[in-house]
Amino acid sequence: MKDRRSPRWQPFTPHPPVPGSFLPVAMATMHLIYVGELEGRAMTYAQEEPGVLTRVLRLAETLVMLAAIAEEQVAWCRRHGWCEDELALDFDWARGWVVWSVDEQFPGLLSPRFHDLLERVDDRLAMMSGEVNAAKWTPSGLATDPDWVDVRCLARQALAEITGLVRIPSPEEWESRYPYEWMAAAKSWGMKGAALQDLTMALPYLPAEVIDQLARLVCLAVRREHRCEDVRYAVLARAIGGVRLRPLLAGPADDPIEIFRLRARYLLWLLDHPDLPKPKKSQWMAWLKDQGKY
Repeated sequence: MKDRRSPRWQPFTPHPPVPGSFLPVAMATMHLIYVGELEGRAMTYAQEEPGVLTRVLRLAETLVMLAAIAEEQVAWCRRHGWCEDELALDFDWARGWVVWSVDEQFPGLLSPRFHDLLERVDDRLAMMSGEVNAAKWTPSGLATDPDWVDVRCLARQALAEITGLVRIPSPEEWESRYPYEWMAAAKSWGMKGAALQDLTMALPYLPAEVIDQLARLVCLAVRREHRCEDVRYAVLARAIGGVRLRPLLAGPADDPIEIFRLRARYLLWLLDHPDLPKPKKSQWMAWLKDQGKY
């Protein structure tokens, strides 16, 4: 393993998930949707300082890749031109920066148990470093070395702690309810688009309760002003399917506000025509024209 240093940073855009693996669930956890009024200390802190959202998510991304199965870790490294040991280097960099900066500004936001789990992950990775342990940082080592069982277990516990106690709002929920804070925190609509794409890809492997939350998220997007990358909600809606969405869209389809009503009816039309091409802006505009609106 190399000396610890800050590796090249890459946005979190995972490859297509392996059936039955941990990564799709971790992705959904990172982008977990809290529909309705968001509660908890993290939401209060995040409204005061939107940057805390992106910082904590950055640390969560590194935990996701430490928790992933070997096939996903190897594919991630190949995709981004990393050596396998950079999974640990990325965690080391994010842990040092995120934990210090969040604790400095918002003492107590990150729970003591979360701190302890991060320390245990770091200790385990330190024990695996050095030339004598080089075999642990190969595709074969990731798949067979028993130390990786402990690392994955600890990383998953840390992810559960950070989403269960800190209650991080998702980028989509943040953008829907707090657009100005979102723009201050994210600066780029690509983060939103990538998150929606990740969730759409992971949909076949997600628990039913998470898919139900995503269906409610689509309806939340229907009843607000238009924002960049909203077409990805239509792609997500078709992946979710009509069984879940049709009952939820019945109300918006009769909304007194015309644009909300049209969006809901467009989504229902998409659900009725699964053979249509992938939703995009030109399709939406053509549908509006057929309705005599433009």
